[in-house]
Amino acid sequence: MKYELTNETKTIQHFIIHYETTETSLIREEYNKDITLYRIRYPSKTDIHISTQRTTFEPPLIRNYTCLDGWVYGGWVENESNLDHEGNCMILGNAMAYNGARIKDNALLLDESSALDNTIISDECVIYMNAQIYSSTITEYSRIHDLLVSLNPRQ
Repeated sequence: MKYELTNETKTIQHFIIHYETTETSLIREEYNKDITLYRIRYPSKTDIHISTQRTTFEPPLIRNYTCLDGWVYGGWVENESNLDHEGNCMILGNAMAYNGARIKDNALLLDESSALDNTIISDECVIYMNAQIYSSTITEYSRIHDLLVSLNPRQ
């Protein structure tokens, strides 16, 4: 078992803009949706460093994660489809993945960062600090921090 979801939850509000076209007009709807997120936990023997072919990368905040009863408590997901069970991908700190986001391969989502709205973060990517990734695909050896990345910005 790579990880499991705990019973610890938190509810967030996600702002949504929905467009619908008809033959004669474009209808724009805006609303908030409550989303329940679940805390992830990993066995304490889990290695939380990432080594890539190019370099060993250790973001400044990979340290001192809460470890209780043989578990390291990680970030938050809406459901198990947000974090792949294959590879060494992880979500740590208060990072969140929800609303169709997928973290896979050896990618890391750390600190206070978020991936949402069908974002895919894969390969050897590290998203950390306060990065917010919306409706995007981030691949290969990307390192993103304190940045908003969106292919579908709010208007």
